[in-house]
Amino acid sequence: MGNDLREQLLKAGLATQDQAREAGRKVAAERKQQSKGKKKKKKGQGGGSLADKNSAAYRAAMAQAAKVARDRELNAEREAARRQRSLSAQVLDLLQGNAQEREGGDLAYNFVQDSRIRHIYVNAGQRKALAAGRLAIIGMDNGYYLVEHAVADRALALEPTLFVHRAEPEPAPEADDPYADFPVPDDLMW
Repeated sequence: MGNDLREQLLKAGLATQDQAREAGRKVAAERKQQSKGKKKKKKGQGGGSLADKNSAAYRAAMAQAAKVARDRELNAEREAARRQRSLSAQVLDLLQGNAQEREGGDLAYNFVQDSRIRHIYVNAGQRKALAAGRLAIIGMDNGYYLVEHAVADRALALEPTLFVHRAEPEPAPEADDPYADFPVPDDLMW
């Protein structure tokens, strides 16, 4: 029955082979001590059969091993969460330190995020830079940031799940383009 519990804990991933071996060693050492003590005991003394003591000790050792394994898993999860919070804080500092000021922007710049049209208000120079592909928009939980492409690349390297909008730079007009003499007006909005 003790081996069944050992196998179940190993299969469930609550204990490792090393922990199971260590528990087995402890049980064997206790058996040896008890057999020495049994020879010295008189008849009528003792607190139950040898099998009960061994199985209880074994269960206690395996429970301890399972607790240690659970504690390790919890510590690993906490460490991963701490690292993620630290990376998010670094990205937020990077964006807040390098974001261009959008206050006073009166022109709406439209972009698509998650199949929905979103917009931010920018000034005329920022709108031209966004349309030309010189600036990028990064979305985080608390809003959108207008940054240069190098800053956007660094932020994506730290946290790849960020939303980033980059306008494709307009290609150079072809030589045989019949509409080359008719540029799109700057004030045309979609």
